[in-house]
Amino acid sequence: MKRGEYQNFVVARLSSIGDIVLTAPVFVAIKEAYPSSRTFLLTKPEYSDIARLLPSLDYIIKYSSLLSAIRELRSTGKIVYIDLHSKLKTKLCGIMADTVYRVTYRKKSLERWLIPVGVVKKQVTPVYVRYLDTLKKIGINASYNKEVKLKEPDGWENVLEKFNLRPRSYICASPAANYATKRTPFKLLDEIAGNLNEKIVLLGGKDVTQTGRLLKERHNNVIDLTGTPSIYESSSIIYGSKCYIGGDTGLSHISAGFKIPTII
Repeated sequence: MKRGEYQNFVVARLSSIGDIVLTAPVFVAIKEAYPSSRTFLLTKPEYSDIARLLPSLDYIIKYSSLLSAIRELRSTGKIVYIDLHSKLKTKLCGIMADTVYRVTYRKKSLERWLIPVGVVKKQVTPVYVRYLDTLKKIGINASYNKEVKLKEPDGWENVLEKFNLRPRSYICASPAANYATKRTPFKLLDEIAGNLNEKIVLLGGKDVTQTGRLLKERHNNVIDLTGTPSIYESSSIIYGSKCYIGGDTGLSHISAGFKIPTII
């Protein structure tokens, strides 16, 4: 693809929090290769707030339905379509839009499941590296080692004030995760809270409110905010923290993206 030939780049990644955060190097690489380009993220409405943290992203297209997404994509004009979700709905969007180049991320889902059990013996390639490898198909050769930081959340100090928190006066932790194997065990969080002379702010969805309540009852230094802040408010609270402790979850990726010390 010739430099300066096309100016609209659409990255499709509908979910989830961690995977969207990991698209950050992709947008930075596109802008470095095509400084005057317009960059778009196609994602579900519930993740649009997190998308606001991505550097070098200009516009967000909310995927409310297949038809509405296609209409908005077509109104954008001629596009280079980078499908990092690689599902039927994102493939259809790429086909039906006014697409001049279309590239698709290869997930290697089976391989990812077989490596941990020893059936396939090779090192797992980080997701962001495979995202950047997808760009090579359109002639963008990005550095894997470039440090990319998420943007500062708008109004993060106001969020801290809302929850009576002071910047850098607390540690964030979360027991939450979509999969049980990725959750931080209650016993570990209980031990951390009992041994640290620090305020610990617990974050997570409504599915971990019982865990948060139990830890708060057992430890005076625990502030239980599970089930309360929005995901964008949670990102602001993480941004204002000393460090973050949690499993392999979206909140952990947000923390690492802010360059906050993160223990997973």
